[in-house]
Amino acid sequence: MRKLALIIGLASLQLLLVATAAATPPTTTTAEFPRVSPHFLTCPGFDVLGQWQITRVTTTFYDQSGTPIRIERHLSYVGSLSNPSTGTSLPDAGNVLVTVDLQTGTVTSDGRGRVDTVPGLGVVLHESGMFTFLGDELIAEAGQHDTLDGNLGPLCNYLSGR
Repeated sequence: MRKLALIIGLASLQLLLVATAAATPPTTTTAEFPRVSPHFLTCPGFDVLGQWQITRVTTTFYDQSGTPIRIERHLSYVGSLSNPSTGTSLPDAGNVLVTVDLQTGTVTSDGRGRVDTVPGLGVVLHESGMFTFLGDELIAEAGQHDTLDGNLGPLCNYLSGR
């Protein structure tokens, strides 16, 4: 009986290995590029200019038939946010993982998007934690997300010189 169990176990293992070998492995690409957003955020009387150098690592995952099912984009960036009319700016940096579930349609961002700090004032823009969208609908949020929650007062006040 043990011999039969061993033979069945080995045959099952071979089938598992064949199925695993037949699966499409994930693909990964890396891109580095500058991004300029002249209307990144809107403050009373001006639009915030955002400028960054971005590194994006994209990994696509596939099901057994080779159809993409999930895309993960790791984004890291360094740059600045500024008021073009006054020239006031502050450093801006972040590191997030954006996951696109192609089966459910959800898009989730998780990580330290930005915690922009001004000496003597403290944090003026805070984006960290997780949020998930299904289409245009925010379906989950954990952490602090000043842009999602409309808390731009400290940033706008600093960039306007108030």
